[in-house]
Amino acid sequence: MLTDAKASIINVNPAFCLLTGYSREEAIGKNPNFLKSGYQPETFYRDMWQSVLEQGHWRGEIWNQRKSGDIYPELLSIAAVHNPAGAITNYIGIFSDISLLKEQQNNLERQGSL
Repeated sequence: MLTDAKASIINVNPAFCLLTGYSREEAIGKNPNFLKSGYQPETFYRDMWQSVLEQGHWRGEIWNQRKSGDIYPELLSIAAVHNPAGAITNYIGIFSDISLLKEQQNNLERQGSL
């Protein structure tokens, strides 16, 4: 996902569409927060964006919502893109569905408690 400096989506790839269920046309112009699941408190997002602004990037787990309403975990990396003058021009978000990984972790935890 690529956004402008105000975090409006300007481009997504086919993997975004496959993972989220939204078409490119449905995503363009929206803020990525339209994918929010409601699982994380607002402080989570505040801290995440503070890290992006101060360090230029953030990486972690987040729960988002597909167009179908299904909530899923993803590993998300966000990076700020700067122009030669140092101003942020874009943000790049790369994410992958980690549902299977989470399911395997839960299975291992259950087996360990037997």
